[in-house]
Amino acid sequence: MFEEDRKPDKRLLLAFASGVIFAAGWVLFVDGEVMSKRAGSESYTFKEWAPGLVATIAFVLMNCVTPIALSASNAFYDEKDTMMNKAWFFFSVLVMFTALTIAVVFMVTTYGSKSGSAQWPGTALLLQTVLVCIAAIVFFLSRGKKAEEF
Repeated sequence: MFEEDRKPDKRLLLAFASGVIFAAGWVLFVDGEVMSKRAGSESYTFKEWAPGLVATIAFVLMNCVTPIALSASNAFYDEKDTMMNKAWFFFSVLVMFTALTIAVVFMVTTYGSKSGSAQWPGTALLLQTVLVCIAAIVFFLSRGKKAEEF
């Protein structure tokens, strides 16, 4: 049924790695919420959810375009389509950096003046956003080339 000498598809492995990184980011978010309650701080509100949600939206936006569609040498897309794809990709990266900026602002303003384990919820927010952004990039790259081109 399966060939013994068949190598795993690197694109598939990158897609799985992206999912693991994405899940790890949201697990860190939940851990930050638990530690926030344990440290006696108030529970996460919508503003703490915002960086992760914006990064997740950026994940979806970024992966609406394939890396092949960004190439000007692609015969399937004309120049106008390529420019539109590049603009969409730029917008998705802009949304991603917005999520990172929001996470840094909340980490510094809300949790920066606290000490000890009370700082962890802010750090978890930033790490979650970074991991979701990394997952978006890894998944985007996994859709780029055929397995034999790696």
